[in-house]
Formats: sequence, C-alpha cells, structure tokens
Amino acid sequence: MAHNSEFSAKYNFTYPLVCDTKARIIRAFGACKRDDCASAARHTAVVGKSGKLVHYDSAFDSDEGPRRLLRLLAEKRAETRAPRLRGVRHRVHKEEN
Repeated sequence: MAHNSEFSAKYNFTYPLVCDTKARIIRAFGACKRDDCASAARHTAVVGKSGKLVHYDSAFDSDEGPRRLLRLLAEKRAETRAPRLRGVRHRVHKEEN
C-alpha cells in the first residue's frame, strides 16, 4: 500500500489507488492467478469520478504497462479539458468499403 501512495504522489494523482487486500476486486474481474485467489494477475482498471469503469486492461505488461496507463490518463485528462464548441454537432462517419 505504501508503494501505491508513493506512485500516486510522484505523478500528482488526485485520486486514490486501490490495494485489494481481501481479493474482492480480483475475484470480480477474474484476475486470480490461483483458485484460492491468494495472488492476482496484474490487471489495470481505471474508474472515473462517477464510479464507472472507464478503462480495463487484463494484459498488463510490467515494462510497458505503466507508461501506457500514464499516456491513457493524460489523454483522458486532455479530453475533459478540450473546449466545447457551441452549436457544432459532432458526427461519426463510417468508412465505406
């Protein structure tokens, strides 16, 4: 748990990181390495302020995973700070084959 606090402070996170000491979350996501859930496979879940899951990565790579997560968080932060243009409708265009 101390590692989570240090990581959070290093990157100035304004939200808590979860340490699942009772294995409730890893069971819910199917992240147990063994049947008894004594250890978990490394997964990453990002939960938004609303409490909804905004990102989940079950293929966590300890070398690239943290960098990928920090990039994702920076992108999400930039999306929320992007100015909204009044009167402009955003459309999704499908590619034609």
